[in-house]
Amino acid sequence: MAKNLADRAKARLTAVRARRDAAGAGLAAARAELNRRHPDPASVAPEDWAAELGATQHVATARAALAANRAEQDRIRQALAEVANPADTETYERRLRAALVAGAALRVRLREATERAAAATGSLAEWTALAGRASAAAGAAEADVTAATRWQADADALRAALGKPPLKTVVADAAAVDRKPANDRLAALFPEPLRKRALDRAAEAQALADAETAAAAAVEASRVSARSAAHPLAIAADTARAAFVAALAALRRYASTAPAELEIARSGLAGVAALPDLSAAQKEALDPARRPAGVAAATAEGKLATAVAALAVAQRTVDDAIATALLAKPDADPMEDTKVKKAVQDRDAAAIQDPLKAARTGYDDAARAALDDWEVEVPDALWRATTDLAAAGRALDRLADQAARDALVARVDAAGDAFTDALDARAEQERRELAVDAALAPRAGAAAAGGAAPADRVGQYVRGDGPGGRTPAQL
Repeated sequence: MAKNLADRAKARLTAVRARRDAAGAGLAAARAELNRRHPDPASVAPEDWAAELGATQHVATARAALAANRAEQDRIRQALAEVANPADTETYERRLRAALVAGAALRVRLREATERAAAATGSLAEWTALAGRASAAAGAAEADVTAATRWQADADALRAALGKPPLKTVVADAAAVDRKPANDRLAALFPEPLRKRALDRAAEAQALADAETAAAAAVEASRVSARSAAHPLAIAADTARAAFVAALAALRRYASTAPAELEIARSGLAGVAALPDLSAAQKEALDPARRPAGVAAATAEGKLATAVAALAVAQRTVDDAIATALLAKPDADPMEDTKVKKAVQDRDAAAIQDPLKAARTGYDDAARAALDDWEVEVPDALWRATTDLAAAGRALDRLADQAARDALVARVDAAGDAFTDALDARAEQERRELAVDAALAPRAGAAAAGGAAPADRVGQYVRGDGPGGRTPAQL
């Protein structure tokens, strides 16, 4: 592979671990901000509370100080009520004014502590969630490294196996297989019209299977396209993974079965070449000269098969166009789409329908009966030999195709590159979200602080408690 899956997965793991560690550090700081303790908070000056006390202890200390101040105000007021000498009034009034000013400042400091605690609690919640997500992302990245290492090793091992016996010579060995003895022997025993129709049917069955596989792939592709509108990066990664796993499985299947397939094909051809002669009665029953209606029926069936296959292709084009139209406009009638209309017109056009109609007419009940009467005379050994010959031919064609073999490797490389690119994009987005949320966590806490004591804030601003109602942090 042009891109090493394991190396890229390790790079993603390193990057997400950095985000996890940052989230862990942020969580630890948030906990410390809320919960750290001073052994003697009473010894800390009010202006140092925010720096030396945790937010929870800050609230408790400010509340205690404010309570002490209010108690002091009550004592001064009591003393004023009991003053006996008018000269003492001025002294107590001066002390009360100082206590009131100090109390106003302490109320602001209590609000500061309350808002700080709310901010710390909000930030702690943000960092807790963020640390959990980052840890989960790191765990997933670790699992990705394990999987990618295994996949990379598998791909490397399969690629190496292609250069060693027996896989090294499979292409040349398949190309060198002599099919002529088997072809000649079957041709000598099996009347050409029936043999050709049987071999064509084998090809038609394979073509149908291939079309069904392609249709299934088209269905899945349409579903993926529909889902990707909601979660493009996630769907792209899942789809790329499936494509890579399928490509790797195809290469593994080739590596594990190609030598055996080659031997099976050789054995099948040898069996066909060794077919025994037919009896005189069998030859007579199969003689095309005695079966003019059967010969005509075989030709008619072939025309019908061709016409039906053309219709199937045209119908698949219609189906694909409908799916594409719905992807573009899910609420519209797909039959009103221009490309759907064109596909329907092509399917229903004379070029498709006229040959189909003529073929159905030509292959009527009489033709079917004539062909059936002829086919029933064919020994099972010839049917099996025809099947074996067709299977061996397909296998050898596939195994002798160097370009197809190279494409298996290229498909793994391309799918692996696309897979790791998709994972990189998804991981980058995940880290982007973690980084942004980490940057926003303090702001989320600050927003929570704003709602902690709104009435106190307004009143203190209005009264001008402390420096205009503002906390030291706000100045």
